[in-house]
Amino acid sequence: MQDYIITEKAGRIVAGHRNTGVGTTLSLTESQAKHELRLGTLIPRKPKAVAVATSDVDDAPEISMKLTLAQLQAIAEERKIEVAPGATKRQIIEALGG
Repeated sequence: MQDYIITEKAGRIVAGHRNTGVGTTLSLTESQAKHELRLGTLIPRKPKAVAVATSDVDDAPEISMKLTLAQLQAIAEERKIEVAPGATKRQIIEALGG
């Protein structure tokens, strides 16, 4: 089982489960999540590929509006930055220092 984050693209039902809200997680098997991952309604809790800024000093993920709300929330959680419920992408980016 792996944890997956529900994105803003999700409808009322996600992988046979009731949608509990953008940014919340579901524990699913890889086969249960496969179709929803293709649709973009779920992302892995720890995204495999995130745009990365390459410089001599900083190897942190590049924070931009290109990331989904759920991805930004996951990055904020990893960095232990509290984000208000219902925060917009722009607000989360600002909280992340972007």
